Amino acid sequence: MMEEVRTLKNEVKALKESWKARVDTTAFDDAYSRISDSLGYASLERIRVELGMGKEEFYSKFRKHVEENYEMIAGGDDGYVRKGVLFGIIKRRRVIKDDLM
Repeated sequence: MMEEVRTLKNEVKALKESWKARVDTTAFDDAYSRISDSLGYASLERIRVELGMGKEEFYSKFRKHVEENYEMIAGGDDGYVRKGVLFGIIKRRRVIKDDLM
C-alpha cells in the first residue's frame, strides 16, 4: 500500500513539473509574439527582459524549447554562443504539413 502511495506521489510530482514547463514555454511564446517584428524576428534579450528573468535562468530554462521550435540567427547583445558566434535573434520555425504526419 505504501509503495502505491509513493508511486502516485511521484507521478503527481512529475505532472506538476511537466505542467510548469508547459506554462513557462507558453509565456515564452507569448512574449515572442508580442516582441517579434513583421518578418518574425525577435531578440532573445528582449524576450528575457519581458519575462523578468536573469540570463542564467532564462537561457538554461528555454534552451531546448528555442532549439526545437525556433531558428537561431547570429547577432544581438546576448544569447547562446556556439563556436564563438553569438546567436541572440530567433525566428519561429515554419511547420510543414509533411512533418506532422
